[in-house]
Amino acid sequence: MSTQFARTMEGTVRRVGSSFPVLFLTGARQVGKTSLLEACGGHERLYVSLDDEAKKMAARRDPALFLQEHKFPLTIDEAQYAPELMGAIKIVVDRNRGRSGLFWLTGSQRFDMIAGIRESLAGRVGILDLLGLSAAEIEGRAVAPLKLLPFKPTDEWVENHRPSASA
Repeated sequence: MSTQFARTMEGTVRRVGSSFPVLFLTGARQVGKTSLLEACGGHERLYVSLDDEAKKMAARRDPALFLQEHKFPLTIDEAQYAPELMGAIKIVVDRNRGRSGLFWLTGSQRFDMIAGIRESLAGRVGILDLLGLSAAEIEGRAVAPLKLLPFKPTDEWVENHRPSASA
């Protein structure tokens, strides 16, 4: 049974996804990238995973045809398996100038891939990095990022948390 946690980043994903033609969500394996995008995108987005060997080979062999067969708005999971798609995505984005949310991509944190995406989709992509679940998310206290304030210890806090000499 899979447990769905509300993520602090949901609002950010929605804002970036509606502000850029391409959203690229990176993160380590099993941090919840796919679940987060499913929660934010609802049922209006077509979903395809490049974990599927046939889909991956189709995307690598003929990226333009692959994108014609999978209409947007499109979520492509594990996009790092078909870096050839980035050029074809750029062409689609340029043909649909002014439209946001065309493609949502997930992928690993491979720096060479992220650099390639930044280069090929410059100005067209918002890149977000998802970390593992926070204590607040696990406890059901996820809040919008704008409400989170940085921790600034006051003199009183320091005094109250200083180790005592008897400890």
